[in-house]
Amino acid sequence: MFKKYFIKNSSIQSKLIVAFFFLTFIPVLVLSIVFYNLLERSYEEEVSVASFKILDQISGKLDMLVDQTITMSNTFCFDEDVRDILKRSSFENMFQEVQFNNTMKKKFTDYSSNMGLNSSYVAIIGMNGMTFKSWGSDRIDINSIITQEVKDEAIKNDGKLLWISSHENLANDAPHDIVFTCVRLIKDPYVDRTFGLLVISFSENTLSDIYKKISDKNYEFLIVDKNTEVVSSLNKTIIGSKLEYSYVLKATKSSPQYFTSSIKGINTLVLSYPIKKTGWFIIQLTPMENLLENVRVIGMAIVLVSLFCIIAAFLLSYYIARRISTPIRKLAKAMEKAENGDMNVSVSIIRNDEIGELALGFNTMIREIRRLLQKLISEERQKRKAEFEALQAQINPHFLYNTLTSIRCLLTMNKIEAADDTIIALGRLLRKTFGERRELIPIKEEVENLKDYIFVQKIRYGEQFDVSFEIEQEVLECRILPMVLQPLLENAIFHGIDPSNKKGLIKITARLEDDIISITLTDNGIGMTEDKLKSVLNGHKADKLVFNKVGFININQRVKLHFGEDYGLTISSVLGAGTEVNILIPAVREDIIHV
Repeated sequence: MFKKYFIKNSSIQSKLIVAFFFLTFIPVLVLSIVFYNLLERSYEEEVSVASFKILDQISGKLDMLVDQTITMSNTFCFDEDVRDILKRSSFENMFQEVQFNNTMKKKFTDYSSNMGLNSSYVAIIGMNGMTFKSWGSDRIDINSIITQEVKDEAIKNDGKLLWISSHENLANDAPHDIVFTCVRLIKDPYVDRTFGLLVISFSENTLSDIYKKISDKNYEFLIVDKNTEVVSSLNKTIIGSKLEYSYVLKATKSSPQYFTSSIKGINTLVLSYPIKKTGWFIIQLTPMENLLENVRVIGMAIVLVSLFCIIAAFLLSYYIARRISTPIRKLAKAMEKAENGDMNVSVSIIRNDEIGELALGFNTMIREIRRLLQKLISEERQKRKAEFEALQAQINPHFLYNTLTSIRCLLTMNKIEAADDTIIALGRLLRKTFGERRELIPIKEEVENLKDYIFVQKIRYGEQFDVSFEIEQEVLECRILPMVLQPLLENAIFHGIDPSNKKGLIKITARLEDDIISITLTDNGIGMTEDKLKSVLNGHKADKLVFNKVGFININQRVKLHFGEDYGLTISSVLGAGTEVNILIPAVREDIIHV
């Protein structure tokens, strides 16, 4: 009982407050998400700490490689035999060149073996133009890797190692296709003198073997340089390529760090750790889906509890919301019907709250609108009826008298057929005027009316004027107000052609463009002065011989009243050259009723 009383008699605001109070799924959902995110974040941090320990171990092993490389490079830099050879300006003879090459190759082998760097490739590029290599034939030109830019930077490093990202092996007869390289300046330790550059290349496998055993479905490793070029990866196809993915760019900006990123549509934990002695970065990629398998078990329990609470809250809120929204929907549908023109609509909502007051007010408003519309329609119809009857009453008896006189003359002259045709044309003309009262008629019907009128007038005027029509076929099917074109044609004959001393030519054209019909009537009559044109537009008196007394201003007002202010009649005239009248109306293709 309390629920029914509360829902029927309390305010909408009270209902909404109570409904929202019972919508407990919002706090439940928020608490569940927060708890799950905290749990996920905590587990993510634990995994990150463990992963950083692994990355630190990898970085430590790579630092050991760097230390071994530094030690190996020191042996070359402090070797007297190497410096003596590089001090020479050139080889004295071929025998000496072979001797020096053998000496250098032996040192390359011995030093690499002593340092445990058997998979290394060593070369020395002397400032004297001599080049010594630990391998036989070249796969690629050494200068394509050790460019002038690299040489300048190695000199700028002044004895520090310069690391170059992975590239194709320089040696053609080597078992390793991909290597990474370091370059160091060889200089006299006692005086400021430069002898050449030491180039040491290592197989990329030296790097990948360090993390290869760790990599599985849960972990993927990349080593990139500061320019985001891949130095090492188990995916050999991307080595040497520049990765401009957002997660790589972010990982190389600062290190160590971790963050999550979407990689190929998979949410992934990204860890970045620096290799300080080379300026490179180790990037570990771990799909979050693999990390959070244990968290999801707890998350599922949270989801089930939350789901139960949400379903219970939903059922309660649905019940309250439905009791509130159903009458509002009824009222909205009734308003939509009223908007679409159905003024007989009403809503039956018996309530004592704000919705009931709205329904009562709506029904009262519709009844009042209906009463006013009926009154307006009645008044408008009476107005239209009076206007139409007044228009038809404007038939000039002088026109009928003169036309009947012309018929009598035809009969006196025994022109029975011509008289018969004239009577038929006059009958059609009068029938169109006094016949059915339609607000709009087809343009082709108005044209036929014009032709009957022209026929009757030619009985009197003979060949004094001709009328031509250029009307598009599509225009003929559209609608126009009756007795609009006929007064314009009358004006052209009686006020334009009749006073002139030349054969009159009247042209009627009608064209359709962008759903607007433009009807133009031109004549070569006497035209009008500017003052006369103003007089016509203000409503001059009709000649007593014309068929009716409808003026230009009357036609213009009728068109604007029926179709709107964008349409109507315009006149232009030149004294002695003729007059042009233009009417713009919308393209109406079926009968419409304006009330």
